[in-house]
Amino acid sequence: MAVDPLQDSLQYLKGVGPRRAADLRNVGVATVEDLLYRFPVRYEDRSHFQTIASLKPNLPASVSGEVLSCGIRPTRRPRFKIFEMLVRDKTGSLRAVWFNQPFLKDVFRPHQHVILYGKLELNSFGLQMQSPQYEIVGQGYDGREGYDGREGYEGGEGYEGTCLN
Repeated sequence: MAVDPLQDSLQYLKGVGPRRAADLRNVGVATVEDLLYRFPVRYEDRSHFQTIASLKPNLPASVSGEVLSCGIRPTRRPRFKIFEMLVRDKTGSLRAVWFNQPFLKDVFRPHQHVILYGKLELNSFGLQMQSPQYEIVGQGYDGREGYDGREGYEGGEGYEGTCLN
């Protein structure tokens, strides 16, 4: 370890270790000081929920709703799975899809209340969120407490910026 704690390698921080430190070094974050000066490239304000009826394509949005149905949709490709979920609020319903994430069948169930955040797309199925970030919340959650913005860090090759969020 260096005399100056700001020059210490990140691998010595709890929860980092040599492998994650190597991934971070590949994107220019090698020391504690580098980590302290790595600022987010954007701030996502997730505190303002939109109703499903008010959503517009190609824009990110936060939606709070109830899971109506969910499951894995088969495809022609044998090892390719699509997990689909239908979420509703008082104004309408929205389809969310995740590719090759079959474990989500054990995460979501009908009648759960969830928050989804992601970019909306308009396709032949209508408006949908593709691979949204999610949070399962209690029934009757109205979004007024405990849910705010998130920082968005830039990733690099072999490294996702969500590790720092």
